[in-house]
Amino acid sequence: MAQIVGKPIMANVWGGQVRVTLSTWSEIKKLGFKTRDRAFGNLNDGTPALYFGRWDKEKKRHEWYLTTERLEDIED
Repeated sequence: MAQIVGKPIMANVWGGQVRVTLSTWSEIKKLGFKTRDRAFGNLNDGTPALYFGRWDKEKKRHEWYLTTERLEDIED
């Protein structure tokens, strides 16, 4: 799986704290995500974030990539 520049942090996903990658949209887009693939959420400090997730077959778990950029400010 491709690697992107980002910072590992803990965030709430489906009611539990998991390790995610906080990055920019330009980095997350390199993984093949489109703006329509996003979910809405917040970082632990309450900052709004866009969540992008997918199943990693090798790790057998969901991998999550977050950006604090606004949906209005990003494009495919």
